[in-house]
Amino acid sequence: MQDASRASGQRWIILCLLVFGTATLTYSNIVFASWAIEAMERFSMDQMQLTAVSSLMLLPGAFFSVALGSFFDARGPRAMRFAGGAMLCVATAFVAVRVFTDSYAVLMVVTFLAGAFFLPTQVLPAKMIEAWFPHRQMGLAMGIYGSAAALGIMVSFASGAVLSGLDAALGSCAACYGITALAWLALGRMPDGWQAARTPAADEGAASPKAGGVGRVARSRTMWLLMACTLISASGPLLLNTYMVNAYAWKGVSLAAIGSMGVLYNLSLVVGAIAAGSLATRLGRYNGVCLGFCLVGAAGTLLSFLVPASVLTFVFLFVGGFGCAAAQPLGFARVGLIPLTGEFGVENVGVAGGMNNTAMGIGPFVIPTAVAWACGNDYLAVFIVLAAGFVVMGVIGGVLLPELGEKGKLAQAAKSAASADGKEI
Repeated sequence: MQDASRASGQRWIILCLLVFGTATLTYSNIVFASWAIEAMERFSMDQMQLTAVSSLMLLPGAFFSVALGSFFDARGPRAMRFAGGAMLCVATAFVAVRVFTDSYAVLMVVTFLAGAFFLPTQVLPAKMIEAWFPHRQMGLAMGIYGSAAALGIMVSFASGAVLSGLDAALGSCAACYGITALAWLALGRMPDGWQAARTPAADEGAASPKAGGVGRVARSRTMWLLMACTLISASGPLLLNTYMVNAYAWKGVSLAAIGSMGVLYNLSLVVGAIAAGSLATRLGRYNGVCLGFCLVGAAGTLLSFLVPASVLTFVFLFVGGFGCAAAQPLGFARVGLIPLTGEFGVENVGVAGGMNNTAMGIGPFVIPTAVAWACGNDYLAVFIVLAAGFVVMGVIGGVLLPELGEKGKLAQAAKSAASADGKEI
């Protein structure tokens, strides 16, 4: 479908809303790490507790994403806008509580609940971008969306230069949540005619599509491969950020330089996500872009640790982040295109987005913890695991997945079939 509303500039406003929502989530996660000393004193927490609260908002996605995606598939656009907006308002209230508490236990509870009620911004992007953007622009749109998490981390670390302290930082988090909630209620809609275009006409003798479809999506091989990609792509940069200070300090890089490396690395994730999405859009293909970028990311990441501490360390670290940033946005872009395979329908993309977000919730908790437990302070082993993971990510996203880009066989076949029916894709 490509009606007037879908072809208008409204889609870019919707994309900005989705980017702002995800950036807000990561900003409010990392705010404790960017104000670590004050946060640890105020809440009487150690380093492990600081790490836990800094990633806690992602955990609800592991439990509730599929059910929420199924709910929105069944209830339609009105629920996506208003029920989703109401959830974001509740999330704002929980985030606001963090400004006024000094209890670590209360902080953990309200942070978890805020993450749970903020889930519409994580579950619905694949469904909304698929609805608003034509297939030829989905790679670019998802590339821009994929840069949001790293953008939020950068803003969080930069906030120390403009905010007066932790209270102001936590207050800014609540303000960003409130802005997201209000903007969602005002703008979080689907294109005109979207629902009707996905519901067969009564005179065609076809039943309305069965929403939800958890079982059907769960049987999709392509969906599970995409989830594996998401698991690695969401975990790898977090693992590297966790080890960055100790690993590069062991290599002889000064702490001041490592601070600059952190900014550079997250900047490379933003640039890489947008570049990969733009290239995939231009080429009309995803697989080759994903494989090439992931291999570059693996090589750059490993070399950044292997070379002597020098300007090359910065260069290879940027290259590594630039490359490994590709898989996540290209994975999100393909969630809304899996119906081209026939494994499930467009009406089930909400469930698919929920399953993808489940992988994003599980990965950053499980993989960094497991690698840290297995490797400890063996930094070379950690970087070898990172590089190997990026290679595996490239093979899954660039070889094992079917090509779902505009110029792939599946998209071309769907376009031909639609043209034969007198419809425009």
